[in-house]
Amino acid sequence: MKRECWTPEFLSAKIDEYITDLPTREEFIYKRANSKIGVKVGDLNYNKLNPEIEKVELLRAAANEYPKYLAMMREAKRYDYNDMILWVLDAFKSNTNLLLKYQERYLYFLVDEYQDTNGSQNEILNMLTSYWDNPNVFVVGDDDQSIYRFQGANVKNIVDFYDRYKDTVKTIVMVENYRSTQNILDASKAVIDNNKERLVNKLQGLSKDLIAKNSDLGNSLIKPRVIEYYNTIHEEAGIVKEIEKLYQSGIDLNEVAVIYRNHKLVAHIVKALELKGIPLNVKQKINILELPFIQNIIKLLDYIQKEYDKPGNAEYLLYEL
Repeated sequence: MKRECWTPEFLSAKIDEYITDLPTREEFIYKRANSKIGVKVGDLNYNKLNPEIEKVELLRAAANEYPKYLAMMREAKRYDYNDMILWVLDAFKSNTNLLLKYQERYLYFLVDEYQDTNGSQNEILNMLTSYWDNPNVFVVGDDDQSIYRFQGANVKNIVDFYDRYKDTVKTIVMVENYRSTQNILDASKAVIDNNKERLVNKLQGLSKDLIAKNSDLGNSLIKPRVIEYYNTIHEEAGIVKEIEKLYQSGIDLNEVAVIYRNHKLVAHIVKALELKGIPLNVKQKINILELPFIQNIIKLLDYIQKEYDKPGNAEYLLYEL
């Protein structure tokens, strides 16, 4: 809320709009009739609708507590990261001379990762550049890499920037790619083309067909494969089996990687590889005291101490070693 300058009233109005729209969405409508529970095709599925309404009502309740949060922050004389942006924005809005001072000081603007800017950051840029009809501003962004939506980032900022300067803006699409093979680029394009929110679907005359240019990768004929598993357990077993096959065939495991969102998702894979004696390297912070090997050492020392204090008193620990 803070980074987008949203008030509880604004968010509440948006929640009302969202709730009103829910009954029109396909995911909340029965697509098949079921005489046993008395529903027809087109009836609302309240088993799905009601939990969704409860979820956004909880969001509304949290939003209504937002002013109290701000008051407590002020009382404690604390501030957060968003305040450092918003206080500048408020100062520019309330003090014209201050804004003019910085508009005159900064004549050239370069914004990297523009797709990850949020509303307040973008507004500061617009205020600083608003002094000129045709400012010296250069933004670099890739809507396909917009990963900070949860922090308020919005691809709409790029579209608004284009509309704002469409009479003078010069658009350059960088199509030469040095990170991937052409097969990977083509496969990823087949997936990302389904995203109707891409800029190529919003800005006229824009195309984005990437071309592999890294000579070190050569003309690799390896194509990405999509494998669908029945469930997570089958997926984990399939990954372990594939790695084991590569290991047994003499493939350098330094050339093998498992990419995942968080460490919790690969805990079973890591354990299975360790049991099979397949070397691996997981880059994560670990509690060494929780490692099975260390746990056994601790139990062994505990056993020795208890037996020293009273012989025969720690035999139960032998079953845990």
